[in-house]
Amino acid sequence: MPLVTQARQGLYARRLYWDIIRNPNLVMLHVQNETSGTTTYDRCTKNLLNGTITGSPTLGVALGNGVNGITFAAGSSQYVSLGTPSALAFNNADPFSVLILVTVNNTAIEKVIVGRRTGVSDYGWLDYFDTGEFLNFSLLSAGGNLTVRSTASVSTGVLTILGTTYSGSALSSGVVLYRDGAVMAQTVVSDTLAAPNPDYSGIT
Repeated sequence: MPLVTQARQGLYARRLYWDIIRNPNLVMLHVQNETSGTTTYDRCTKNLLNGTITGSPTLGVALGNGVNGITFAAGSSQYVSLGTPSALAFNNADPFSVLILVTVNNTAIEKVIVGRRTGVSDYGWLDYFDTGEFLNFSLLSAGGNLTVRSTASVSTGVLTILGTTYSGSALSSGVVLYRDGAVMAQTVVSDTLAAPNPDYSGIT
């Protein structure tokens, strides 16, 4: 897909929504445009994996181009949790893709966008911004990790469509990062992932 300019992102996001919702392999779709309550609703009827809002983030925020969403305060414990449903159970031998529509407003602080990481045995997966607003993707295991990082930062204050695809190879070469439909140049931070771990399920 071609790089999408800011002026066209609203239309592109709406078209993208309908392309995604028709995908037979879709596991979950959270639009997160709720304006009240403590639940975000899964628009994919296959699994109905609703999320629980924690920490009182701001709901119904205009992100630009007709898109509303949730704003999470930097450095806070605000997040949306899906727990550990069986529909999201996988390990690093399983391919998967993640697509995110996000606006970054807080700089100089690491921000997890989506993922799951345990504090006990230190394994899981993460899509996150580092302190320089570079997009990172990591798969973690007790014996090592796979991490790739975009070579260009993501602009702050701009509605951006980010994507990550992972082939299941347990290698950095199996990861591709996207911004607004275009492949992002990336660099390998670490490529020492250990054997597959069967419990990468859940999103926080």
